[in-house]
Amino acid sequence: MRAKLSFGIILHASLAALLLPTPGAAGAAAPFGIQVGTFGGTTGFGFEGALRVNRFCQVRAGRSSLEFGLGSTFRGIPYRYDSDIAWTSALLDLYPGDGGFHFTAGAYMSDASIEVTAVSEDPLSIGSRSYTPDQLGEIHGTVSLLPAAPYIGMGFGGFPAAEPGLRISTDLGVVFQDYSVDLWHDGGFLPPELEQQLSDDVEVEQSLLEGQFDRVGVYPVVSMSLSLRF
Repeated sequence: MRAKLSFGIILHASLAALLLPTPGAAGAAAPFGIQVGTFGGTTGFGFEGALRVNRFCQVRAGRSSLEFGLGSTFRGIPYRYDSDIAWTSALLDLYPGDGGFHFTAGAYMSDASIEVTAVSEDPLSIGSRSYTPDQLGEIHGTVSLLPAAPYIGMGFGGFPAAEPGLRISTDLGVVFQDYSVDLWHDGGFLPPELEQQLSDDVEVEQSLLEGQFDRVGVYPVVSMSLSLRF
């Protein structure tokens, strides 16, 4: 719901910017231009291209990949998160002046998920009960991201209107994400009558972990790019 509302606001603002007329001052250089470049940041490393539509806005598209592995403890459970995410971005840069500062709106697309593992040599509290490592085995799961999520941010540096050359720029913003968590246990030795109880307790942890992700609600984007404008 939060992501759908953000998409609607971004769409209306983007259409308004595209329809803004370009001032026709005598002797002013044409703002139209094409740029290509490479970038790196919290969405990984990749390439992007852009087209300057008028002196107010620029459309930009990119492709990047991010491979990571990290650990975090939640409710005493040591989770491990691993993923190799490919992002595709479709962005609109809005320039309030003739400099390189801009606001950005658009979307990030990805069909990847984050793999989750939890293994412990000590007893763990799952749901409202404690299980030994032999009883529990391992917890596995996935954290799924929206296939398309709205983005909003701002940038510094880059290209003033109609000036070709090599430039460095920085982007700061957030992708408004909704997360879906799926957990299950694998292995372990329990009497058949307790197996269903463990599955129910894992579902409790799944719900709590998903709630923790939803409280964050965003994916931060910080990137630096090196681009050549023609």
